Amino acid sequence: MNLDVFFKSKITAEEFILLSVIQQNSGGNQKDDDYKSLEEKGFVKFVKAKNKTQSIHELIRLDKKGSKILVDLFTYSPSEDTEKIISWIETTYKSMGKFIKNRKEACRRCEFFSKSTGIEKNKLAFLLQ
Repeated sequence: MNLDVFFKSKITAEEFILLSVIQQNSGGNQKDDDYKSLEEKGFVKFVKAKNKTQSIHELIRLDKKGSKILVDLFTYSPSEDTEKIISWIETTYKSMGKFIKNRKEACRRCEFFSKSTGIEKNKLAFLLQ
């Protein structure tokens, strides 16, 4: 989960769980009031009932904004420093006649290494030389 996006979106953990439940059409024991804040923020919408026996769980859908926030929450976005280092590595590899197969995976691994060891920025670049 991309926590930067989570904190910037200003949704609560409970709202995130509700969005996930709605996305998976899981239903559940939620009350009508639980969806009010999501509707006010524009994350969900209600479709018209086909018959009177349909519950609220069958009528609620994610809006475009709700779908986008869930996609963004699970999309990795590397830091600016990691981007610079990977760009430098990519240029170096190209000059050697090689290439990076999966840039996102390289960014993820570089950032994981940096966070795990505490080696950052110029020190990491020096280490990679």
